[in-house]
Amino acid sequence: MKILNFSLILLISLFVYSCKNTTVERPDIKLVPWPNQLIETEGTFVITPGTIVSINSDQAKEIANLFVDLINNKLSNSFSLKVKKDTLVQDIHFEIDSSLDIEKEGYQLNITPKSIVLKAATQNGLFYGYNTLVQLLPVSKSETLVLPALEIIDAPRFAWRGLHLDVSRHFFPVSYIKKYIDYLALHKLNVFHWHLVDGIGWRIEIKSHPELTNIGAWRKVKEGKKPWQDFEVWREGDTEEKYGGFYTQEEIKEVVAYAKERFITVVPEIELPGHSKVVFQCYPELLCQDNSGNKILGSDVYCASNPESYRFLEDIFDEVLELFPSDYIHIGGDEVGKTTWKTCKHCQKMMKEKHYSPEELQSHFVNHFDKYLKDKGRKLIGWHEITQGNLSETATIMYWGGDKGVFRYLEKGHPMVLTTGNILYFDHYQSMSKFEPKAFGGYSSLSNVYNYEPVPDSISIQMAANVIG
Repeated sequence: MKILNFSLILLISLFVYSCKNTTVERPDIKLVPWPNQLIETEGTFVITPGTIVSINSDQAKEIANLFVDLINNKLSNSFSLKVKKDTLVQDIHFEIDSSLDIEKEGYQLNITPKSIVLKAATQNGLFYGYNTLVQLLPVSKSETLVLPALEIIDAPRFAWRGLHLDVSRHFFPVSYIKKYIDYLALHKLNVFHWHLVDGIGWRIEIKSHPELTNIGAWRKVKEGKKPWQDFEVWREGDTEEKYGGFYTQEEIKEVVAYAKERFITVVPEIELPGHSKVVFQCYPELLCQDNSGNKILGSDVYCASNPESYRFLEDIFDEVLELFPSDYIHIGGDEVGKTTWKTCKHCQKMMKEKHYSPEELQSHFVNHFDKYLKDKGRKLIGWHEITQGNLSETATIMYWGGDKGVFRYLEKGHPMVLTTGNILYFDHYQSMSKFEPKAFGGYSSLSNVYNYEPVPDSISIQMAANVIG
């Protein structure tokens, strides 16, 4: 019996060994983004029913479990990989070592015909290495899973690696938001910029001001009209078709938690002082007034001289900060139509008393919330138009294009995220084909996007150091 058992064990061992070393076709390497350093080596690693996954810590086990679940879903035959806590390297090994000589979010991946070893100094670094493994695997289910032998050393260039989604103009359900976050994670992006508020739709539940979603989350559908050109809220009793939706605070928490599990920070955007027309259809008392005391209807800017504007927005941010633990809060600040302030009797009075230009009135408004957020332990980020007037020393700038003069703020030490519109706005046409679906305008080809260099050659090394993403 002992001889029989030994023979059986030997036979199984030889089978597993032969599976690992069977000559198979080497898969192509297709990775986005491409690693900092990649060396192709001889051979392949084949995942088999006998493959063991080892880990060196509970944090590493969390990432290893993601990999095991993925493998079990990709294999068309039925078997389950096992995760084993072991300091000895097994067939596939996940390891977190804080003493590893690598950047905080970096990782090292070594694939040979005998093993896969993934190491990082932090758990998020290990997660990014895991997503490299995900991209190396076949997309569809397979009888066998083969990975090419290689060595990778990789780390991100920028601290802020974000993707923006405007849900104000076009509403997306929570299921889609989660799918969107999955795409971020797969490509090692770590910021989800959630544009929750704009002039034609309010998408976040604010309990202190319920009309923002009771009214502001819904608009009339007008045939042949673009909503940002002919916007009108839908109210109970209206006969027109309605469009819209919003996220409850519980749904917001669910999304934030989902993103956190994937090492993604959710940064909300609450627009001010412009892009706010929908607010005034819910709360018209926040509108500017002309010299006759009449509300200036159709305006999309808060009355900067009205203390209620500041109290109203502080109420909103009080609730927003409870939902979003992110360091940064985005306040918009772009394309502020200052014509309304020039005709508002109260704003005119304020500008005269304080010797403000319209641009300085804008910075007065923005800087109020910079201080508010700073007092709450947060940081303000806004589109580059917040530089008009007198910008707070602590504000972070998001540049979308046009005024290259804003780069001087890099020299002053302001952090900046570069999101050049003619390259990185994905609502543009992506090819010159007549079969392209309807787009907002512009043309952004895949090659232009992939080859985009965010840091201009014209700026110094010291300035470039302040480009955070």
